[in-house]
Amino acid sequence: MTEKAPQPQTAAPAPAGKTEPEINTATMKKLGQTTRIVNRVFKVLNIIIVILGLVLSGYWACASGRYVSESVFFVQNTDTAGSGDPGEILSLFSGNAGNKTDQLILREYLLSVDMLKKADAKLHLRKHYSDKSHDFFSRMWFKDIETEWFYKYFLNRVTVNYDEFSGVVKLRAEAFDSETAYNIASFLVSEGESFMNRVSHEIANDQVVFLEKQVDLARNELLKANQNLLSFQNRKNLSSPTAEAEGYQKLIMDLEKQKSELAIRINSLPPALAGGNQLAETLRKNLEAVENQLQRVRSKLTSRDSTALNELVEQEQLLKMDVEFKKEIYSSALTGLVKGQMNAARLIKHVSVIQAPLRPEFAMKPDRFYCFFATWITLLLVMGMFQLLKAVILDHVD
Repeated sequence: MTEKAPQPQTAAPAPAGKTEPEINTATMKKLGQTTRIVNRVFKVLNIIIVILGLVLSGYWACASGRYVSESVFFVQNTDTAGSGDPGEILSLFSGNAGNKTDQLILREYLLSVDMLKKADAKLHLRKHYSDKSHDFFSRMWFKDIETEWFYKYFLNRVTVNYDEFSGVVKLRAEAFDSETAYNIASFLVSEGESFMNRVSHEIANDQVVFLEKQVDLARNELLKANQNLLSFQNRKNLSSPTAEAEGYQKLIMDLEKQKSELAIRINSLPPALAGGNQLAETLRKNLEAVENQLQRVRSKLTSRDSTALNELVEQEQLLKMDVEFKKEIYSSALTGLVKGQMNAARLIKHVSVIQAPLRPEFAMKPDRFYCFFATWITLLLVMGMFQLLKAVILDHVD
């Protein structure tokens, strides 16, 4: 069997009624039309970008100028401010001046809604920022705008930043005229100082008031203890039971001494005189009298009666211990009050202004040259991206 030779493949038949040259011409026309549409679209986009650049350039040239007033300050304790220690003075200009917490609290207060309301009430910020003489995009659109939107606008015009490296607070206030910018910055600095002084005074006063109450309470307790002691002594008709007891103890010692001497004398009599001799009888009577007196004195000191001196001495000692204890408490309270007053003075904060608010002479905002060049550079980059996109599309069309 012989293999059959492969038959050559024939081209697909052309559509009925159209020849191959006619098909190529229709395709080329369609591609050309697509290319013209793409070129026209991107030409329109380029024109729009150029117009946008011209409009923005015109806006930057005619935009309302904003004046900027700046101030730099920090919070410190009054004891540091007035100590005069060179080391502490140098520390003010290192990164450790003031307390970071105090600086941040002051920053939050200056940027609070309450501060905005105070500044608006005094400086009429709504009227100033919404003045229609300023350009539409810079000013606040409505004077009676809601507080939330007014507050957002205020945060765009006033900034308060804490510099962790230097430990100071930097304030910037923007307004459409120099005087208003200066007034805003001055008002914020003044209110910030008043706030820190008020808060520190309240804390210090609360501590001192508490300590004064403790001193008054301790004084009253001491007076009450002294009054109890005096009442006890008056009630028992004794100026001091302890002194009375000491007197009786001395009397007992004297009587014991006399008793011993009489006993020695009696025992030392000759046997001939130890009988019914008058001297011996006298010595024995004296000894008996001394013993009776000794017994009476001892009964004064110790007995089951509540008026016994030992009971009175114990009660007096308890009252005196109470007086001494209350006296120590009163002394400690006085010492605490003095220390508290000294510490309260150290707690008082003071806002030290490094740079007072300046009255600006030139509108620093907006930075027209920077905005102009930034606008055109951005638009040119966009145009370049559009050209790239156009090349990619035309490449796929081809």
